[in-house]
Amino acid sequence: MPTVSSGRKAAAKVCRLILCEVCGAQKTLQRHHKDRNPLNNQPENISILCQKCHKEDHMSDGTWGKGKIKETICKVCGNVYLPKRTRRSAICSLACLSVWGLINANKRWKQSQVETRL
Repeated sequence: MPTVSSGRKAAAKVCRLILCEVCGAQKTLQRHHKDRNPLNNQPENISILCQKCHKEDHMSDGTWGKGKIKETICKVCGNVYLPKRTRRSAICSLACLSVWGLINANKRWKQSQVETRL
């Protein structure tokens, strides 16, 4: 029984370009599937991008890494936002982060006040 192949090797042979299609870089080239389907290896669906442009393309719609990034609600202001993969946080901005720090500091201070009274 023949094995099912995703066609990655065939697509790699067909798409041997030496420049990134966005910025013209020559190093760290990767194959990018325009429709985000890694099994669709038709030449018109493949573009060659450098690692930086490839990451930026996927980060723009939240599909970089292990699946799509889910929208999150900020614990301080309630805004809906897409968190960055590098910072797994429930806070949307630096302004909310400083407010969040004050909230937590007040909680710790109140808790220490209760402990000293006992």
